[in-house]
Amino acid sequence: MVHVSETCESDEPHLLTHVHTTQASVHEAMCTEPIERALVAKALPPEEHLVDAAYVSADLLVKSQQVYGIALIGPTRPDANWQSRVEGAYRLKSDG
Repeated sequence: MVHVSETCESDEPHLLTHVHTTQASVHEAMCTEPIERALVAKALPPEEHLVDAAYVSADLLVKSQQVYGIALIGPTRPDANWQSRVEGAYRLKSDG
């Protein structure tokens, strides 16, 4: 699997800043920290790291900011635990 990082300034060309490769069986969330670590090592850390839901976890949201000074921004994954399916249990508020 290939994970490509690029700049995304609206008024500048988009440039590739890092390419991270893994075996296909490695989940994307396992790649977020190594990607951010590599960007910091190259002196190219973004202020905001925009990612899709597969690259986000609660731990990564905190760790990216605290360790690397990067605001990890992406949608959270739906809550799939048993409590979210039990009537009357606490759950994420839906927009519906």
